[in-house]
Amino acid sequence: TSESSGVFSLIMFGFIALCIMYVYGTLLTSANDIRFLNVLAGIGVAGNIILNFILIPEYKTMGAVLATLVTQFFVCMTQMIRAHSLFKLKWNQTEVIRLIIFIISSSICILFLRFDSMNWILNLGMVTLASLTFAFVTGLYKISNFRSLLSK
Repeated sequence: TSESSGVFSLIMFGFIALCIMYVYGTLLTSANDIRFLNVLAGIGVAGNIILNFILIPEYKTMGAVLATLVTQFFVCMTQMIRAHSLFKLKWNQTEVIRLIIFIISSSICILFLRFDSMNWILNLGMVTLASLTFAFVTGLYKISNFRSLLSK
């Protein structure tokens, strides 16, 4: 249905937070910061339940999507801040700007390619191709990296 395709296209934004959480969660695990990760996971679960109770009665499925996205991005940002603090990582302004441009460009692409207007496999392929193009254009992924990957 059109409602489920709208919900699916929005929940896909949570994949961004999920990928970032894998990277920073691994860093924090390597530093043996398991207690922090467990407490943060508990806060995330509690926050998600509370947001679901608040948002679902009024906004139904979209309320659940919003609760999930807010929770995932909160946990993601908290892990990023903790890892940068713990490892004394510096924020590279240029890289952050490139990443923001990439996320916005990919998000706009996803929003314009409605999943109910075409075959979903075709849409997935188009979004993947567009995201790879944005990664190359913003310099997040360099052609030399692609070549070295192919040569292995």
